[in-house]
Amino acid sequence: MGITNRFCTLLKQKGNTLLNNYENPKEALDYSYIRQVETLMSLRENDAEAVSWGMRGEARRAIESNREDSAKSALERKNTNLLQVQGLDKQITEIETEQQKLEDTEKRLSNKVEEFKSKKEVIKAQFSAAEGRVRTRELTGISEETADVDEQEGHVVAE
Repeated sequence: MGITNRFCTLLKQKGNTLLNNYENPKEALDYSYIRQVETLMSLRENDAEAVSWGMRGEARRAIESNREDSAKSALERKNTNLLQVQGLDKQITEIETEQQKLEDTEKRLSNKVEEFKSKKEVIKAQFSAAEGRVRTRELTGISEETADVDEQEGHVVAE
């Protein structure tokens, strides 16, 4: 792995760690759901107001003016709006189901991440222990070499 790749990987790791400290998937899901419900409520209010004031009045005026085609058109728009509201209700139910699935998936993923974290810590501990053993062997090896040198010098002095 080249130095550029290692540097890029390091930057990604640090950036990811920083973002993870501030990002919460649950909050993002909740926010998205709330925005969709607010949009639906606003649409319902607008539709209800339009149906109550505009279309019924328009239908009545059209019937009173013997313009049944306009009355029929106003009522058709009312029905179209009601169908849209029903469609949105269905979408909300589907979104709630999907949100539950996402939450379940998030829990499973969270558990796997925690398992990985535990394994990672074990591996790091094993690595540190291995490094310690290598250092100990190196120091022991140096001590043995020093003892061998001292021993050889003793033979030279004695001769």
